[in-house]
Amino acid sequence: MADEYYAVWVRLKGVEQCFIWHTNQEDGVWVDQERQIVPSFGSFADARSCGEASGFKVREASRPLLDLDAVRCWVHHPGIGDIDHSDFLDVWNLGEDIARSLGRTRSRHDQDIYDKLFWGCNLLTAGPTEQRRPPRFSSDEESRLRSVLREELGGIEKALHYCR
Repeated sequence: MADEYYAVWVRLKGVEQCFIWHTNQEDGVWVDQERQIVPSFGSFADARSCGEASGFKVREASRPLLDLDAVRCWVHHPGIGDIDHSDFLDVWNLGEDIARSLGRTRSRHDQDIYDKLFWGCNLLTAGPTEQRRPPRFSSDEESRLRSVLREELGGIEKALHYCR
């Protein structure tokens, strides 16, 4: 199976931009290998042109914009807002995809937190309605989640380079 490439939209520091994410055996992002950055673009047309110049076709991703600014706000302001299982899981996965694509290895010991986010995203496929309550996070788990997201957001921000 060949890689499939998608333009994924994010909001970072108030700027809506897209980068190229790919999937196959292992998910990742397209990296400018020479500069070791993840280019991001202000339009789908620019992302598509980059893909064509690099020998692959870029499609629009079906997911809506991932608001990294909103996640950052939750991370830095405890008590404001609820846990957004889907967006937080997407940030966690994106951070991991970027690190892996840049050849950075990490070891994480927060699988229990990841599993809670994952479970919270998949409630609609769960059994009876009474089992469809989002998982609760203890204050310690919430603190650990903030720490993970802070690290992932930092890595994402460092890697993404907006090409105007």
